[in-house]
Amino acid sequence: MKKTACGMSHAKPRSRRSFLKMAAGGAVATAGLAAMGKMEPAYADDAQTPAWDHETDVVVIGYGGAGAIAAICAGEDGADVIVIEAAPIEGGGTSRMSGAYFLSTDDPAGAAEYLKVSCHGCVSDELAEAWAEGISQTRNWLTNHNIPWAPSNSGHGLCNPPGGLRNDPFAGADYPNLPHADAIDGNQVAGRGLMLYQFTNSIIDRMDNVEIMFGTRGIDLVQDGTTRLVKGVKALQGDKEIFLKARRGVIIASGGFSHNPDLIRRFMRPDSGYVSCEAPYNIGDGLKMAMKAGAALSNMTFACGTWPSFVTSASTLAWANRIDMALKAKSWLWTNAIGNRWIQETPLGNPHRFWLQYGDLDWTQAADNTGYIDIPNWLIFDESVRTAGPLVMGSDGLTVIPPEIGGAAEGWSEDNSREIEEGVILKADTIEDLADKINAYDEDGARVVKENLVATVSRFNAFAETGVDEDFQRAAKDMAPIVTAPYYAIKLSPALYSTSGGPEKNGHAQILDPNGEPIPHLFACGTVAHTHGHLYTTFGANIGENLAFGRIAGQAAAATEPWD
Repeated sequence: MKKTACGMSHAKPRSRRSFLKMAAGGAVATAGLAAMGKMEPAYADDAQTPAWDHETDVVVIGYGGAGAIAAICAGEDGADVIVIEAAPIEGGGTSRMSGAYFLSTDDPAGAAEYLKVSCHGCVSDELAEAWAEGISQTRNWLTNHNIPWAPSNSGHGLCNPPGGLRNDPFAGADYPNLPHADAIDGNQVAGRGLMLYQFTNSIIDRMDNVEIMFGTRGIDLVQDGTTRLVKGVKALQGDKEIFLKARRGVIIASGGFSHNPDLIRRFMRPDSGYVSCEAPYNIGDGLKMAMKAGAALSNMTFACGTWPSFVTSASTLAWANRIDMALKAKSWLWTNAIGNRWIQETPLGNPHRFWLQYGDLDWTQAADNTGYIDIPNWLIFDESVRTAGPLVMGSDGLTVIPPEIGGAAEGWSEDNSREIEEGVILKADTIEDLADKINAYDEDGARVVKENLVATVSRFNAFAETGVDEDFQRAAKDMAPIVTAPYYAIKLSPALYSTSGGPEKNGHAQILDPNGEPIPHLFACGTVAHTHGHLYTTFGANIGENLAFGRIAGQAAAATEPWD
């Protein structure tokens, strides 16, 4: 396949991909992203329209799951498409590392009602109905594009790991007692998210009217100051500003903002302590562009979480992991920030809503800290757990993501020794000394009370001996005394797959202003503007969103009359 340097030609591209080399081989760092350029307004009237470096029908901002689907559908409907992607190489982010579960339905009216009820009124009738109609077409769309899938509750070897471990929990609606829950079907693409990404990638490879520009970060929209019509995109390639003309529409598909601490502080609660599995390039550029263009915002406190996790020197991303399944020995417990147990450690609840459990405060007048009492929290374990196997199960997650875009070059060490050496896992000969190590380690202002931690471990050990957990009803088979020195601690944090709030959209994926009017030629799809609100109520909602509204946005943009 021919590769051309970004921004070197104004002619219609015949190659689908162009690459921009980044400093240090494309190494990812938050500071590096911040240095890529400031957000500046690019509003324009006819006299101020910039000189266009590239011209096309549709510009898609972001080449994750939603952006890829939008590009395919716009291209298949006859539009010339340019996709700009901040990352230096193909990535896919959480779409790539996901289980590729997606929603579908044979009853669109029922599915729309389930969505409205489960999201507690945070979704309009129009949007719910468009979403439901969209997911009703997903399976046929995948089949027509030779992308294999199967119902995730079928026990089919296509979908499930050996032993069929993922049947019931992934079968459909998370809330089966809600009206029309039986209208929601759960499915999975063969080979999980990595294979779904490769399938969509291969489709685009065969499309002469779709070009991907990597190393190209969208930073602003070019918008008519009078009519508000969006004419194109201002982007950065390294330090160079370029302008891309979009005759029919701009689709924002840039993902969430979980790697932007300022936006997390503004919109999410609890507003501290998050770690993220989302691509490190997801810093909220699309959200900022939409806000500056006059977009209304919706569901800004909504996110797709995962089980609590941790970050090591292997990556700025969190390890996708379920602690209670990863640990092979039972001599462990989980404390909150002051050293008390705070939750039943196993089995853990639904991962996508787990982050919502961290919002507790110390409500007493005597409190000496107004922070969240469960952030950070600490996994406490002994030598029997350390030698039983790694704290992370399998090679899933970070090792699926290329290191150039935030992934880990190698998996977690088998005996946890590498993580101990780098200081991520703290080690001490006594629980008292472990408390001191925790308080010396935590840069966020740890407040573990030594007496609390000692008493917590002692009380847990007594429960493990009797087989009765009087505090949290952890099963006897899942407990063993924490008595084999040395002792260890690792910091656990609430973890996100993606933030999901953003510009409000209608059933045609058009971005709306605060009066409910579409901003001309501006569209959104994916987690930058998720259809769901209030709660993530079904496994597969993110991929389902990408497939349904990626198609809707791509087709709607391609069908828009060109402004020029």
